[in-house]
Amino acid sequence: MRIGTVALPDDSRPTVSSRSRLKAQEKWRKLLRDIEDGKPITTGKGMALAAYPDQWVNKALKQRAAAGKIRESTRLSYAGNIRLHIVPRTGNELLTKLTLAKLRDWITELQQQAFRLAKEDGARRRGRTRSPATPS
Repeated sequence: MRIGTVALPDDSRPTVSSRSRLKAQEKWRKLLRDIEDGKPITTGKGMALAAYPDQWVNKALKQRAAAGKIRESTRLSYAGNIRLHIVPRTGNELLTKLTLAKLRDWITELQQQAFRLAKEDGARRRGRTRSPATPS
């Protein structure tokens, strides 16, 4: 028994169906709740990770900012961090294929990169005993 379809931001249209009308209605209600809650909804082979944060920032967080739950500057900061750090490394990964191990590896990589950059910056600063304008 087919209940219906819903248009999603990625132009896909998931269909809810079941042999039992009651189960199909339960699935339909769950799908609608997930959409309202801003949860990722995937159809077919799934949505790329890059599409979900954009949807989250521009829909869910925009609503929270409008309701005064977060500041607009926080939403924009999240958008920038997503664009600079998440999408370049994991943007092509499908949400359905994303695993906890992959996320941990990615976070570890980011932490190591930040530590390395901080260490290099500290070494540069320690190497300066005088300001560049001070003659030797």
